[in-house]
Amino acid sequence: MSKKTDERKIIDTIGWGNNMMAVPITPDFIQGAITIESGNGWIRPWRTDHQQKGLYPSIGDNLINQMSKPVGVRLRFASSSTSVTLSLLPAKVERKFDVVIGNERVDTLSLAKDKTKLTVGGLPGDETPVELWLPYDGPISVKTFSGEGVRPVTDNRLKWLTYGSSITQCGAAHSPSRTWPATAARASNLNLTCMGLGGQCHLDPMIARLIRDREMDLMTMKIGINAVSYTHLTLPTNREV
Repeated sequence: MSKKTDERKIIDTIGWGNNMMAVPITPDFIQGAITIESGNGWIRPWRTDHQQKGLYPSIGDNLINQMSKPVGVRLRFASSSTSVTLSLLPAKVERKFDVVIGNERVDTLSLAKDKTKLTVGGLPGDETPVELWLPYDGPISVKTFSGEGVRPVTDNRLKWLTYGSSITQCGAAHSPSRTWPATAARASNLNLTCMGLGGQCHLDPMIARLIRDREMDLMTMKIGINAVSYTHLTLPTNREV
């Protein structure tokens, strides 16, 4: 074996080969978001139009706070390697991620607070789509995937959008892919967009516009609790409900 061949093998082993370079996460990787904010080397999924946040007023900005949480959002990809590493911006809380393959949750991973690397192992290492469901309890900004041949995979399944309150947001679920909308979507092989907004399901006209402009094949709504019980809504709105 030549010296050049030996050097090539060493480079590939430690991850300096072209196939092992960090791949920037682009919007093509993200499913279930309404818009995607871009920053310096990172992107962040939103469940609203992040450039028009001022059009969604609420007490204490709670509506925008809920829309910043990537409930039902996932990174969909394939990789030639059986392990990849996700790089992301740190957070002050522990975060949970679900690995879903063939609509089955195969693992739940925890990332300690302030950590910026998450290794996902046990992957098929072929063209099989892998979904990494993002934490549902706070904003997240993702940067790169490191792994051999990591690439986004298009989701051509029927598109389902569900709208509702905290019952639909499921902030107390065991992990991201175990909310009831995520469970139903996996069981029915659907491409989910979850518009569960804890305490903020008020049939707002601006939310209606968001939903109107979203491409979908199926829509469901679980409404009533927030729209009826919150007294800052007008009487005509309550009567309409």
